[in-house]
Amino acid sequence: MTLDEFCERPHALVSFSGDLSGAIDNDLARIGRSRRVVLAGTDILATVPDYAASALIDGSSQLRADDAPFEINLSELSMVWNGVNDNDPAERWLRSKIAQHMAAPLSGH
Repeated sequence: MTLDEFCERPHALVSFSGDLSGAIDNDLARIGRSRRVVLAGTDILATVPDYAASALIDGSSQLRADDAPFEINLSELSMVWNGVNDNDPAERWLRSKIAQHMAAPLSGH
């Protein structure tokens, strides 16, 4: 898919902050482009993280995942917890499992 095709197609908005634009809109604005976000439709694009795309297309014959036709700035992920739980064995185990999962490369990539 070309950048022109990407920008012309209708898009579903994925916003982690709840506002009406997302990180993809910021990446497009940096190169002087924009996209058309719609509320509903049949053939729309959704720009989501790789791990979400893999989960969405797994077993689906109606969805496909392609790389974006422009550079996307990587987002930084952070974990935050109450300092009281720093040394709790169960909390430490859970944080280590989350870190391992998020650091592991996706299969097939």
